[in-house]
Amino acid sequence: MEQGEKSQLRARSHWWRTFIASNRALGLQAFLIVLFLTIIAWGFFSAVNYYFVLGRLTELALVGAQVVFIIVLNIVFVAVLSKAFRDIHSGESELHLEKEQSEALLASIGDGVFGVTLDRKIGVFNRAAEQITGFNSVNVTGKPYHEVLKFVGDDGNALGYDVIEEVFKTGKTAMLPKKASILSRDGKKIPVSDSAAPVRDAQGSVTGVVVAFRDVTKEHELENIKMEFLSLASHQLRTPLSGIKWLIETLDAEKIGPLTKEQKEYVHFILQNNDRMIKLVNDLLSVIRLEGETPSVNASTFTLKELLDEIYEGLHFVAERGGIVFTLEVPGEIQITSDRVLLKTIIDVFVSNAIVYSKKGGRIVLVAKLDGEFVQFSVSDDGIGIPKEERKNIFSKFYRASNAKVVRPEGTGLGLYVSKFLADIIGGVIQVESEEGKGSIFRLTVPFRVNK
Repeated sequence: MEQGEKSQLRARSHWWRTFIASNRALGLQAFLIVLFLTIIAWGFFSAVNYYFVLGRLTELALVGAQVVFIIVLNIVFVAVLSKAFRDIHSGESELHLEKEQSEALLASIGDGVFGVTLDRKIGVFNRAAEQITGFNSVNVTGKPYHEVLKFVGDDGNALGYDVIEEVFKTGKTAMLPKKASILSRDGKKIPVSDSAAPVRDAQGSVTGVVVAFRDVTKEHELENIKMEFLSLASHQLRTPLSGIKWLIETLDAEKIGPLTKEQKEYVHFILQNNDRMIKLVNDLLSVIRLEGETPSVNASTFTLKELLDEIYEGLHFVAERGGIVFTLEVPGEIQITSDRVLLKTIIDVFVSNAIVYSKKGGRIVLVAKLDGEFVQFSVSDDGIGIPKEERKNIFSKFYRASNAKVVRPEGTGLGLYVSKFLADIIGGVIQVESEEGKGSIFRLTVPFRVNK
């Protein structure tokens, strides 16, 4: 995909430059022709004027000299004009060659590419775009893009925003949402991955937009198969694991008979690992539910103190058992409107990770503060940190940093993925600062008021 984007960007540059240069050449030709005719007319009328005004034979020599001068001047001008036309013809040949190369480049790109001009009409539509959508470039070129190409969501309804207008407005590259489709000529929904980039002139002004997209139907099918398998496996595991947990707890309570100290240790070890397996299964099922159907936002009004106290009550005992100091910094009785459950889920992940990856004697601080129209939550720790080269991957599904695997081999790599997913739903942004061996700060910034 990255190579395809580079190719389509080179192609859009050639295409736009050819269009502009062709118009410049036509303008120069018209200017030279008008200038040539103007000089001839000026010479002719000047000669006639001298002839009638002077009316004397003695002045005819002057008129003749002027006519000769004009003729010589025009001969020179014609020579210059001929050279200019030859240069223009040569330039047009180069432009024609460049245009052919651009068209060949566009045709060879595996991704669908189309260009939109400033008046919102389709200016170019490559072969891959034809194959994906079923539209013919001859029929769509010159038409308003929104009349031809429709991007929709999973439900078949139009997306909440127009990616092309977004680029025209901001002048920056924009992406379609993950679960977006384009409607083909016959109305079929085709899942696509899409990016739109601005085209600029020499002055830096946006003169068009180039969109590159590819059919990701196969990727979606594979992802669905994988998620169906995980769902089936998780549900099949959940029942026996719950049964095993009940039996182990019965043994641990010595309801069947007394246990020796060594037997107690074995039972506790089995119970601990059984709980880890149950947590893994529950995490997998949570991800499957999230990706299958995006949860709706249930906004309510509450104070920051209420939210942070609830988080603290649920986790400070866990921190204390690990010899870690967990503290809060909360501003007064400030009310916000948001989805309390989703916010708590995200911050719980930050705090839980901080506890797991901090050493005995470490310190964790959960802070909430207002920042204009936003609320910022931050969780800081002095734990193991995250290697610099791995930070970009920590929100990927199942990804775990190399040092995290050493500290806690049984982790799932799903917590931060879920947090990022939920933050997007409520319009939040997550930022990370970290230094390996010194600790991390996770920040969640959300709007002061989230609409239902």
